[in-house]
Amino acid sequence: MDAATLIAPARPERPGGDVTPARLPPAPQLELPRGPVRPTPGRARPVKAPPRASVPRPPAPRRRIARPLPARAVSHSWYLRAGAGLVLLLALLVPGLVYGPALLRELDRQWSALTGTIDLADAVERIVMAESHGDPNARNRRSSASGPGQFLDQTWLELIRAHRADLARRGEKEALEL
Repeated sequence: MDAATLIAPARPERPGGDVTPARLPPAPQLELPRGPVRPTPGRARPVKAPPRASVPRPPAPRRRIARPLPARAVSHSWYLRAGAGLVLLLALLVPGLVYGPALLRELDRQWSALTGTIDLADAVERIVMAESHGDPNARNRRSSASGPGQFLDQTWLELIRAHRADLARRGEKEALEL
């Protein structure tokens, strides 16, 4: 016999070439007595569990008694919590106080640009920035005025001539007084 027949039982082949699984013999049936179970005659002794083999038992947990903290520890923890709250409050408020007004101003400008409404102060500032090319120290060659207002008169007159023919008939002084 070779090793293959010792390890696996032979399986007969089917005519189609399939191998049928090996059949195992049926398991033996045990017959149990019918009726009530009677104790064995003689002295019946209770069965005791065998003694444990040197397994140490964990120690019983100790009861913790809540002791009040000393007054000094309570006061220090209160100071720490109050200090942490103050640091958090300052961390949130200081950037808002420093950058808040500039941020609101910029958001207002962007909102007015989106909605199409513009304030007079914003219009004047835009004209001055356009005429001076963003340089606050620029000088207008056509005027003897200084400061941001030096560009406005000529710009207003050009706007009136371009867009309002009815106001262009008036003189320069009358048009600028409007």
